[in-house]
Amino acid sequence: MGGFNILRTKFLRTLSRDSIESGYKAQYVGIVREANNIATMDRIRTLGHRILLIVHDYRLAISLIECYPGQGGFNILRTKFLRTLSRDSIESGYKAQYVGIVREANNIATMDRIRTLGHSIGLKRYLLAVALVVMLVYIIGAAIHPSRGGAVINILNTVAVSQPSECHPESNFNMTKAMLKRATAIKPGEGFVVPNVVHYVWYADKPAKFKFFHMLSMLSAEKFLKPDAIYFHTNLEPIGEYWEQAKKKLTTLKIMHRTPTTCLFDEPIKNPVWGTSQSNVDRLVVLMEYGGIYLDLDVLIVKSFDPLRKYPCTVGLENPERVCGGIIVCAADSLFLNLWMEHYIFDYKIWTWAYNSGLVPTHLARRYPDLIHIEPSSLAQPNGDEIEKIWGEQAFDWSGNYALHLLWRMWKTNKLFMAQEPDENYIQEHNSAFSEVARRILYY
Repeated sequence: MGGFNILRTKFLRTLSRDSIESGYKAQYVGIVREANNIATMDRIRTLGHRILLIVHDYRLAISLIECYPGQGGFNILRTKFLRTLSRDSIESGYKAQYVGIVREANNIATMDRIRTLGHSIGLKRYLLAVALVVMLVYIIGAAIHPSRGGAVINILNTVAVSQPSECHPESNFNMTKAMLKRATAIKPGEGFVVPNVVHYVWYADKPAKFKFFHMLSMLSAEKFLKPDAIYFHTNLEPIGEYWEQAKKKLTTLKIMHRTPTTCLFDEPIKNPVWGTSQSNVDRLVVLMEYGGIYLDLDVLIVKSFDPLRKYPCTVGLENPERVCGGIIVCAADSLFLNLWMEHYIFDYKIWTWAYNSGLVPTHLARRYPDLIHIEPSSLAQPNGDEIEKIWGEQAFDWSGNYALHLLWRMWKTNKLFMAQEPDENYIQEHNSAFSEVARRILYY
């Protein structure tokens, strides 16, 4: 009852302010009084277990009334109220009563009363619409023209997270699971620290088509790395002719069905509202479990990685500010991987381009240079600012590279993209670096 009394007091104080329509005030005061009468200790005890009432979330919700008076403010309050009620931190008894109160409050907000608020509500709805448009622009901008920052991005990184997911055994990565996996993992071999196994991660909500360059990536890995195994980790296999070709041609392919990771070291990951590329997390998880070479599916291998397998962990420098997370060569249980993974728990930033997959390992490499080997140019260059060297007709000497990162998504937004997805005919008709490397994979 103490928590509810505080809530009632806060509610009444807020209602007494000029920012609330007087017509609403009378209705809301009546509701709060009714809530006070029904919330007796006897009725609460009949609902079972007792859980402490957290008042902090109510203060946050009530404060929204000050910023958004009228119907708009009450809708936001109601939404916050219901979200809080769904948490385990609220006693079951209170939950049942409060849900009924909120429903009754929702019913009294008729269109006639809304009209009495005049143009102020229309203005606030207009501002809300503008805010939604701005957020949409940032979403599209992040996909089309990646950017690192700004105050708005920092705010979005802070607020655009939902509640942490639950830790289920199948989606929880911990050291016990990792040790069991490593017990049967392939050994690195004499003179090497990293085993010669390749990992790809493919997650999808529905069957997705496997593209020509996807197949090329896997064929190049088998041809030039000569791995003991190629692990294709997926929750749903791709479809299409190139996937069928890949399965027939690859002699070392092992399809590994798995559930995307939602917890690291028994701590839930806060998933962003707009979804996350869980392959960013699981590329680190599979390396922690098995060790080996992780590759994005738009990476074409040019030569053996054996010199890189002598280091505990290796990544390539994409530009002076950031390393590339599309190619990672690491031993199982690498200390650098442990540090990198922890940032997905307490420092996840979905709105900053390549923050956790690029900027975080860059900062860690500067702080702990003894834990990581950085390849200056042979793994992740040309980069996104030099995409013409990959897809354009200009000459580029790729012979010194270990790999060529195609940067497929960035190319699709570039002027060089001609709405023609690359295939066997494309690489014969164009003489780009991509076409040269593709022909070498398929025909030489």
